[in-house]
Amino acid sequence: MAWGAKQSFTQDTTVGNTWTDAGSVSLNPRELIHVQWLVNNENASTVTDAAELRVLATLDDATEDWDDTPVFAMSYEPSTVNEEAVSFSLSGYYRIKIQYRSAGSTDNYTFDVDYRLDGVSA
Repeated sequence: MAWGAKQSFTQDTTVGNTWTDAGSVSLNPRELIHVQWLVNNENASTVTDAAELRVLATLDDATEDWDDTPVFAMSYEPSTVNEEAVSFSLSGYYRIKIQYRSAGSTDNYTFDVDYRLDGVSA
């Protein structure tokens, strides 16, 4: 097993309270993805709304018929207005898509989403 190069889903995308696609990636059998989500609330002096992230899955490649219910979701309220990182790992899915948003209308966040694949291929 060897970790692949660090890759980016998206960088410096400012979003409000509408789900925004960060990007999608296909996984090989038994492959693990380590995702680091960077949350920045640099445009405000306080933090009011949580940042939300969800992961949707699909069995399709070309049509990308995504699940209606996320396979993973998290809500995170930054403690400061500086950039903060949150990580998670997933495996067992053919193709995933990451989306994020602000939980309310007060805070507009800048999100970066980076990842590494573990390189296992059956």
